[in-house]
Amino acid sequence: MASDRPYDDTLAAMQFEMLTIDEEFAGQWVATMRDLVGKQLDHAEFTAERMAALHRWERRRGAAQARLRWKYDGSGTRKRNPELVERDVRAQIAKLRGRLEAARQNTADRRARLEAGTPERPVSPEPHARTNTRARVTPVRDPQGPRRDFDGLEPFLLRMVAECSGLDDLEHATDEEVLRACMVHSHIPETAAQEYVDILNGVDIANQTIRPTS
Repeated sequence: MASDRPYDDTLAAMQFEMLTIDEEFAGQWVATMRDLVGKQLDHAEFTAERMAALHRWERRRGAAQARLRWKYDGSGTRKRNPELVERDVRAQIAKLRGRLEAARQNTADRRARLEAGTPERPVSPEPHARTNTRARVTPVRDPQGPRRDFDGLEPFLLRMVAECSGLDDLEHATDEEVLRACMVHSHIPETAAQEYVDILNGVDIANQTIRPTS
């Protein structure tokens, strides 16, 4: 049954914080799956560990959402102090307005560039997008320069990095190029992008060990 609760600052604050929680838990689940894939388990072990992790993840997320509903509800049997509810509403509304203002400013900046006749770049909010794109299309490299040694690196891991970064030449790409390419191409934060750089450098993400080199 649909609720007749009107949309006001309290509901806006609760929904915004709910979105934030979901974003955080989505990132946690992606990190869990990366670690699990890195273990190279057989199908039965992989499925068992994945389902166990999923149940734990769902319990934590459910508990977080339950705490959130209580946080903004001043009418239930366990009524929260209205002053505390109002304080948290103000804090979340301030964050929401900050995000909206940043989005409006980004739109205004892009409109100003278009009106000034500045050519529009491929869609990407990352400041290093142009550098990474240029490196992919017309790489300037020394054919005798250093190359990465992929001996012993599982092919599926190499494919993961290629798909994340969008780079065709991983052998000659520097750590910085791979890091920025992953952030731009896959729209992921630097900490997540660093994991793909570590894979290329022979770091076992699951166990944090270094692949031996010949």
